[in-house]
Amino acid sequence: METTGRWAYRFAKATAALCFLFLVFVQVLAGNPFPYSDDWGLVPYAIGVEPLSWNWLWSQHVDHRIPLQKLFHVLLLRAGAFDFRALVFANAVFAYLVTRLLLRAVRSCRGYAVTGDLLFPIVLMNPGFGPFVWGFQLQFMSSVLLTLCVLAFMLGGAANGKGPGWIAAAGCLVALAFCGMNGAVLSGLIALPMLIYLQAVKSLSGRVNARLASALLLTALAAVVWIFLSWRPSDAAGVAADIGFVETARAVLKNWLLSISPRGWRLPPVAPRLYYLLNGMLYISAMALIMKRLWVDRNVPERAAQGPLILAGVMTAALALLLSIAIGRAAYWSPGLELHYGYLAVILPLASWVILSTELPRKAAVAAGLLLLIVYGSVYLENARLSVEWYVDDQRGKIAQVYTDIGTGMSIDAFVDRNIRHFFYMDSQECRRWLKDGILMLKHAGIEPYRRLED
Repeated sequence: METTGRWAYRFAKATAALCFLFLVFVQVLAGNPFPYSDDWGLVPYAIGVEPLSWNWLWSQHVDHRIPLQKLFHVLLLRAGAFDFRALVFANAVFAYLVTRLLLRAVRSCRGYAVTGDLLFPIVLMNPGFGPFVWGFQLQFMSSVLLTLCVLAFMLGGAANGKGPGWIAAAGCLVALAFCGMNGAVLSGLIALPMLIYLQAVKSLSGRVNARLASALLLTALAAVVWIFLSWRPSDAAGVAADIGFVETARAVLKNWLLSISPRGWRLPPVAPRLYYLLNGMLYISAMALIMKRLWVDRNVPERAAQGPLILAGVMTAALALLLSIAIGRAAYWSPGLELHYGYLAVILPLASWVILSTELPRKAAVAAGLLLLIVYGSVYLENARLSVEWYVDDQRGKIAQVYTDIGTGMSIDAFVDRNIRHFFYMDSQECRRWLKDGILMLKHAGIEPYRRLED
């Protein structure tokens, strides 16, 4: 590897470490230690009031089956003394580990690292994304990170010609199917073409590796089919039929175009609309380059097409997922939901950067990388600034007030009336009932600081 590539790789790893430390010190240590909204559904199982059964693990959460997340969160809360910052810390660790995996895989695929690879840490660990504020959003993050693991294992396998990359990628797709409906969509859309390709290319790897990878891919597809057949749509799912087909189609297209750009708390501080335009141009350019590569390599040995095929497949799957969300949530879409689903879109600029950096001439790739770093770097810095301001000016005072109210031995009813919006995103009688029931369970279990409140 050339010297510039070696230093670029070290710089990218150092940037990843700094981004991770920012998350730890600002988002985790200064974060919210209390359950928030959907977190309250974990409480009875974490403290043992309800049994940790398969029926609960497999039950739908809104439209999603998330048994792996439920089990992980319950065990982590028990190990972390029911401090919900542990969930955010876990999200930060996962993002950091996948960043390191991607940096290594892309360097292996290209044969060198470039400065533009700093895009991986500043996009994946942007503090403005939901998973670094609220631990339960692992539901969205897990599907993104597992998809990027598939990409990393396949790119690494394409570079070194080893079959185990297929096995690791196929295993990730099995886990991906159990990461909510978003994970099931991605798993099915990626696993099917991989299985077809693997069966068509018998010389790809050893027979044992091919059979094991095929078995795992079939398992992922079977899980996806099972999940869709057993799915019971929630009230949030459905197309807004009452406004007519044309208006619905227009709304879906608008929401899809908004959601395909990663969205944290804030867009770039300068010309935010250009951010959407730049991402659109980035994705179109990347898809055009990868289609060109597949056409040029149509007569070369099949292994050479492995990298371009998985890149095209991952991008297509991510675009299709976001389109399905725009359709499925059309009945109640409102401004701000692009932020709710914002982390799902990070697959697109990262896969696009891999394509540009491998398919463009070296100087053009460097220029494209610098442009992307300027745009996404400004997004990162703006969201980092807002994170610090939010925790210093707002979150810290609210957390201190909650601890003060608990320390006074306030009644649970009065405590809920005073602090409902710190524990739920909305205020309703049902939310108040959930909060009272949850606090009572924590109090009777002797969990600090809730045991100090009066019944």
